[in-house]
Amino acid sequence: MSLTKAYFSAQTDYPVWEITVDGLLQKIAANYPNQEALVEVKLNGELGRRWSYSALLSDSETLALVLSTRFKPGERVVV
Repeated sequence: MSLTKAYFSAQTDYPVWEITVDGLLQKIAANYPNQEALVEVKLNGELGRRWSYSALLSDSETLALVLSTRFKPGERVVV
């Protein structure tokens, strides 16, 4: 599948950063390590676990490492 037509015009009112999600998370975690980054909300509306930026970075890097050991680069996973 290749995209050949845009159905939404490009947004030019906000700068585009040349950075990866990981790179951005690393920068934010370095500047605001203890700031709340993510809050789990359960299906019944109860608040669950909370992640600071440093904890979110650590958990995401752990997940990335685990996933990299289970799949080959470019491998498609069908669910």
